[in-house]
Amino acid sequence: MKGDNPEYHNNDTASTPTAQDPELPSETQEQRCRNVERPLVYRSHDAVGKRRPLKMKAGSCYIPQKTKLIGDDAHFVCEHEQVVGVADGVGGWAKLGVDAGKYARELMSHAEKAVRASPEGCVDPHQVLATAHARTNALGSSTACIVALKDQYIHTVNIGDTSFLVVRNNEETA
Repeated sequence: MKGDNPEYHNNDTASTPTAQDPELPSETQEQRCRNVERPLVYRSHDAVGKRRPLKMKAGSCYIPQKTKLIGDDAHFVCEHEQVVGVADGVGGWAKLGVDAGKYARELMSHAEKAVRASPEGCVDPHQVLATAHARTNALGSSTACIVALKDQYIHTVNIGDTSFLVVRNNEETA
């Protein structure tokens, strides 16, 4: 985690639209697409071949539609805490003049704050999402998925059709 070999550390989220900034700045597609080809979770070995703990490496990419520059999606990455979250606002709210993405961005912003407020090593995705939902005031609704890597296990909460995939040795396992 923090302080590890720089080869395994990336926290370059300042240039990607995240939940930290609900009113996402105007950026180029190249700025939005960083590190998406890298694995999310991997195991490494030390110099004598012993396994080291699993680590999460995350990146993101937003490719907006021509009619929606911001979109209805939001995410956060807390690399030190080994937690990622994704939300997809329900676009049907647009018929009522509601920005579906605003709800998703606010939800993920509060989720990220809840993760960072959790005691080190004690992130509970269910509690994070419950806290974020309770603090979100924007009108709308969203799917959500929060994944935490803790104690060599993946802990998740998932609502709706936003989901995650576990891949081992280039094969899907879940």
